[in-house]
Amino acid sequence: MDDREVRRRVAAVEERLGALEGLDEPARSAGLDAVQQLVELYGEALARLLAHAREAGADGPFDRALAGDELLGHLLMLHDLHPDDVPTRVETALAAMRPQLASRAATVDLVGVEGGVARLHFSAAQPLPEKLTQLFEEAVLAAAPEVDKVESGGAVVRKDFVPLGSLQRKGGAA
Repeated sequence: MDDREVRRRVAAVEERLGALEGLDEPARSAGLDAVQQLVELYGEALARLLAHAREAGADGPFDRALAGDELLGHLLMLHDLHPDDVPTRVETALAAMRPQLASRAATVDLVGVEGGVARLHFSAAQPLPEKLTQLFEEAVLAAAPEVDKVESGGAVVRKDFVPLGSLQRKGGAA
């Protein structure tokens, strides 16, 4: 099963879980309880698998390989088994997104993660489009589902930026 099929099946599961909301309370509770117990059971199985693999000496690169797989990485996060802590995963997500800022002479830094809130600091020569900062926020939430909220406050325009137009002499020559 490739990642595209996995995503399709995840969407189907989410749709079916959403359908539980339309059921009466006893049926909804029973369905959600069964799903929760199944998730916990599979989480325990995954934890045991990792423990056995580590006992056999398959740590380090093995953990990285598992964490790098889209499906397994999400399962590791879901069950608090991921080898990277939240700030490391957030920083990795930001590093992957930073090239989108290069053409805008902008940067983003992780200020910190505390109390379920990841704080980002953007610095740019000009204000950044809100859609761009939203993409960064979405990347953080995907990399660290434990984060409840991403605060960025938009881009802070650097005070040392001098617009090119102000360098031109009267008459248009620079």
